[in-house]
Amino acid sequence: AKEMLEERRFIRDRKVRNFLVSVYQSDLFNRWLAKRVSLSERGKFKLLEGDVYLGLHTQRLFTPKEIPLQDFLSQKITPTGLLPGREVYRARGEAGKIEELFDAPFLAAKGHRRAAVVFVKDFRMRFFPNEQKASLSFFLPKGAYATVLLEALAGKELG
Repeated sequence: AKEMLEERRFIRDRKVRNFLVSVYQSDLFNRWLAKRVSLSERGKFKLLEGDVYLGLHTQRLFTPKEIPLQDFLSQKITPTGLLPGREVYRARGEAGKIEELFDAPFLAAKGHRRAAVVFVKDFRMRFFPNEQKASLSFFLPKGAYATVLLEALAGKELG
């Protein structure tokens, strides 16, 4: 995808081109997220001045003047990360400096923002001690991966 975007490789098929751009955007987001997680302590995502938040009830993006820790802890908002491209709301301040490391402003595709932290809803666990088994049920928002949650619960990679 990067070679295609830098015009070092030509791909004729439009669907393949769009797919590769999506893959590139996701890769940059994942690398940004890994950097942000590395700044966090003991599993608590560190909020930074200039972060762009998503209101979970309003689905609106905003950058507050102060870090809204209470709204984050009460799961009303979540910080977001950049899927680079055009016409996208970018972080500012301290958060913006980190985001710039994983941006691709030359990308002609439309940019987006993706939740950096997702909240598990309706989590239920049932144990079957005689069979040494457990049953889990939960709801995750669109774009979140159940395998990531299961690996976090297990404390190891499952793949």
